[in-house]
Amino acid sequence: MLTNREYSVNELSQHVNVTPSAVSHHLAKLRAIRLVRTRREGNQVIYSIDDAHVGALFREALYHLDHVRSNIPDHPYKLEASAASPG
Repeated sequence: MLTNREYSVNELSQHVNVTPSAVSHHLAKLRAIRLVRTRREGNQVIYSIDDAHVGALFREALYHLDHVRSNIPDHPYKLEASAASPG
């Protein structure tokens, strides 16, 4: 959801039908590894994807899961091991 726009804990909680406490706990872990960031809006904390690169990674992961569920073939290209890892 955060790849589309920013949300408060309560908004996310309502969408995923999980307690705000549980959502907050998971978001704290994501924030600790810099996948999401926060800003204050009055007394609410608003969460968003940390940057465009993180958003692209999430979208690619969701695209992959959709392909797996639908049994759609992989991309027409394959990443070489040397191209996938720097150095």
